[in-house]
Amino acid sequence: MSDFLADQDVVQRFVRVSPREILQLDHWGIPWTRDQHGRIEQRPFGGHSYPRATLAADKTGFFEMQTLYDTLQRYSRAFTRYDEFFVSHIIVADGRFLGLAGIHAPSGETVTLQGKALLIASGGAGTLSEIALALKTNKTVILLNFDTGQCFENYIKQGILQYADTPEEVVDRIDKLIQAL
Repeated sequence: MSDFLADQDVVQRFVRVSPREILQLDHWGIPWTRDQHGRIEQRPFGGHSYPRATLAADKTGFFEMQTLYDTLQRYSRAFTRYDEFFVSHIIVADGRFLGLAGIHAPSGETVTLQGKALLIASGGAGTLSEIALALKTNKTVILLNFDTGQCFENYIKQGILQYADTPEEVVDRIDKLIQAL
């Protein structure tokens, strides 16, 4: 696997979890490209030695975002979404998470949001700023990202950062953190 150029534990975890996530996206409606037998098409991509990258025509990223957005909309009564909200501070008092302060980008308005728990799901480039905000408050952050762990090994050992294999495990760990409050 990866000719040992990557962390093998991370690679193993990724290989184990990815098929479930692809099927979850399939159940949510992503229009995966199919082979002649109706199975999700796979192809070699980048440095892959055999076909293992799934695709949705030539718009995989677009279809993934659209499918996630459509799925999110089904649950819109259960929560409030704040699009284009730049978080500048995680508000903590007496060791407890109380909310967020930030800027609503379209209006430029400074906004404070109250809450009992925080789940940050900005992905990709947002990961470093998520971690920086969390480290400022010295609170636990649960990462569903696999590629940042080596950089923050000391924080993982201190229990400030944790990994989760699946979104379900993230929810389970957050529930445990809330119960501990």
